[in-house]
Amino acid sequence: MTHPEPTLTASLTLIRSGPAGPEVFLGKRRRDRSFLPGFHAFFAGKVEGVDFQGTDRFDASRRAALRECFEESQAAFGDDALDRLQFYGWWATAGWMHPFLTAFFGLHLTAKEAKRFDSLQDTLDPEEFESGRWIAADDALNHWELSPPGPPFLMTRPLVTILRRLAGDAGTSSDLLFGADEEAAPFSEHLEPCGGVALVPLKTPTLPPATHTNALILGQEELLIVDPGAWDAPSLRPLVDILRDRVASGHEVQGLFLTHHHRDHVGGIAELSRGFNAPLFAHPETLARLDDLPQDSRAITDGESISLDLPCPVEALHTPGHAPGHLALHLDSCGIIAAGDLVASGSTIMIDPDEGSMARYLQSLRRLKALDPAVLIPAHGGLITDPLDHLQAVIDHRLHREALVFDALKNAGSATADDLIPAVYSDVPRAVWPLARQSLISHLLHLVEQDRATYDGAVYRWVPSPNTLR
Repeated sequence: MTHPEPTLTASLTLIRSGPAGPEVFLGKRRRDRSFLPGFHAFFAGKVEGVDFQGTDRFDASRRAALRECFEESQAAFGDDALDRLQFYGWWATAGWMHPFLTAFFGLHLTAKEAKRFDSLQDTLDPEEFESGRWIAADDALNHWELSPPGPPFLMTRPLVTILRRLAGDAGTSSDLLFGADEEAAPFSEHLEPCGGVALVPLKTPTLPPATHTNALILGQEELLIVDPGAWDAPSLRPLVDILRDRVASGHEVQGLFLTHHHRDHVGGIAELSRGFNAPLFAHPETLARLDDLPQDSRAITDGESISLDLPCPVEALHTPGHAPGHLALHLDSCGIIAAGDLVASGSTIMIDPDEGSMARYLQSLRRLKALDPAVLIPAHGGLITDPLDHLQAVIDHRLHREALVFDALKNAGSATADDLIPAVYSDVPRAVWPLARQSLISHLLHLVEQDRATYDGAVYRWVPSPNTLR
C-alpha cells in the first residue's frame, strides 16, 4: 500500500519525578481538531524551515520539539535543553489518518524546572488543548486500559509505549523505543485508542467519500472482530496479521460480529471464520440477507450481551434505519459505542428506501444520544469524540433536508423524486444526485408516514396541514 509523502513532525514528552514515580504532562486535544480530536497528547507539531538552521532533519526535529512545546505551553528552557533531550526514535503514522513521520523525544525536568512548570495547564494554547495535567505514568496507563471503567482516556500507541518505558515495563532507559532512523520507523495500519479497543481501517468497496471500513478488535485477550469488510485478501491482510500476532501471544478470537449486511462490512467473514474457527454473531435480519454463512452463525438481538474480558459489559443495540438488522455495540460503563453505519465522521449516511427507513433511522440516532456516550466509533472515518453534538447535528441535518423536501413538494403540488432533486440538493455536486435521490425518496416516504404527503406509486403529492385548511 502506498501513501503520500509524510509530514515531518516532532514530539516532546516532559517528565518530572513524582511521589508515585515518573510523571508526564498530557494535554487533552480539543474535540474540534481535525487530527486525533479528544486524544491525550504530548507537545508536538510540524518541523518548520526555521528549525533547520543549517542542520540535518534530526537536529531540526530536536529544535522543533522544544519550539512546539513553547508555542503550545509557553514552557521555555535553557540553552542546555537541546543536549538533554532523550531520543526515543522515529514513528510513522498510518496514511489513512495523516501521513506523519515523527521524531519522539523526552526531557527530564530538573527540580527547579519541575517547580516552575507545576501549573503548566494554565498557559496551554486554547486553540490546541481543552485541558492538561501532570499525571503519573502508571495512572495514565491504567486510565488508558479502562481501569477503572469510565470515560475513555484516548492515547496513541507511541505515547503508550513511552509511558510503559517510564513505568518500567519497556526496556532500559537507553534503549530506543522506535526506529533508529527515518528508514527504520515502525509503521502500523491500526489505532488502539484505549486498552481493549483497536481500530483497523480496511480498504473496501464502500460509497464515496469513504474508502475504508473500520474493522474493530474488542477485548484484551478474548477478541471480538467487528465488521471485517475487506473484499479481497490483500485488503484484509492488515487485520489478519494483527490477529495472528495476538493469537500467537495467547489471545483467542471469540467471534465475528456484523453491524449489518452491506458488502463493505462482510467481505472478510469467510476467511476469518475459517482461519480462526470463530462463530458469527449478527441480527436475524442480517443473517437472512447473507449467503454462504459460516456453519456456526448465531442470531443476536437487542439487549443481548457478549462476554469479553473488558471492564465494561458489551451490549448489542438494535438500531435500524440504515439497514433493518443494524446493530451497534454499547460498552456501557466505558462510554463507548461502536456505531457501525449510523454515523460517519466525514460524511452523511445514505438511507436507501428499499431497505432503510428515515423514521427508524432518526429514532436510532436519538436512542444513541439518550445513552450519553463519550465516544462513537463509526464504520467510516475517525473516532467521534463530541458524540452528543455530532448526533444532534446529524438529526438536525436530516430534519433540515426533510423540510427542504416538504417545501419543494409544496411548491410543486405534485412531483416525482427526480423532479425535486434540483431544489433539494442544489448544494451538492450533480454527480452525487443518483445517491442523494435514494435519501430523498426515504424523506418523501417519511412524509407519507406522517400524513404530510401521499404517493400513488408514481407521483408524490403535498398534503396541506389542518392549520393550512383553516
